[in-house]
Amino acid sequence: MERAHLDSGQFIDLLVFIDTPLDVAMARRLLRDIPRVGTHNTEETNRGLRADVSSYLDGARALYVDHQERVRRDCDLVLDGCLTVDELAITIYARVAADNTT
Repeated sequence: MERAHLDSGQFIDLLVFIDTPLDVAMARRLLRDIPRVGTHNTEETNRGLRADVSSYLDGARALYVDHQERVRRDCDLVLDGCLTVDELAITIYARVAADNTT
């Protein structure tokens, strides 16, 4: 399969897209970025969260949607981003193993 980036694409045998719903991705990011209680000023944390959400709604979401559509179209395997890491790894491993037997 020809890749969008010809220079690096020639080295990619399997392109996997983990299709995570945007609301799940945003929730994971917020949980990841919220500091542990007591490590930051609450006001500072609130400002940061508001800025992230505002940026997402003001334009970043459209970029994410466009990216999802372009990548999904050119990949070899689409996986559900709500699966566990172990489930994703098992599925990818099975695909690689199957490709190596043909």
